[in-house]
Amino acid sequence: MTVLLQARRREVQAGLTRGDFTEPLPGWLVLNDEQRYSVRFGLLAHGAVLDAATLDDRIEPLPLKAHPQHRSVTADGTLAVLGYGRNGMAGFEIDIEAIDLRAGARLARTRVRGPLRQFELAPDGTRLLTTGPADGATEVFASASLQRLGAFPHDRARPVTWATFVPGSDSLWLLARDADDGLA
Repeated sequence: MTVLLQARRREVQAGLTRGDFTEPLPGWLVLNDEQRYSVRFGLLAHGAVLDAATLDDRIEPLPLKAHPQHRSVTADGTLAVLGYGRNGMAGFEIDIEAIDLRAGARLARTRVRGPLRQFELAPDGTRLLTTGPADGATEVFASASLQRLGAFPHDRARPVTWATFVPGSDSLWLLARDADDGLA
């Protein structure tokens, strides 16, 4: 299984995914496909799922609404979850979409308050964790349907700054600190 790790102008860096570990493949690979590359704009605004060894498409490229600020891919490479920042009526927001990488189909969309401190999938890929701003919330979603499974509203005086899934459990560990604590 392969996953695109990083991109800059005409070059991409890819990695080989094994279980929950991604090993970067050595060096930058040059992308010569003019459909994916523009001399003026760099990589074009569509998502391509590429084979790391050959840079051939694994599925048809999907048009993306913008360059995602947040992205996470399941360890088995079957699902990608992307987050796009936008200014909305209520302030800065993140539009999230789940994409089936086998079929190249969008599965679901949702929106959360931004900016996000954290955007990550559970090790088994079934849940998405987002940690929002001090006056936002830490939320958990089913990764494929983006159905909200739970939310923990932040205390503005002691917001959550980091969270993680507890192994073998449906629980989270939350790290909060005083908003005016400059030493931590």
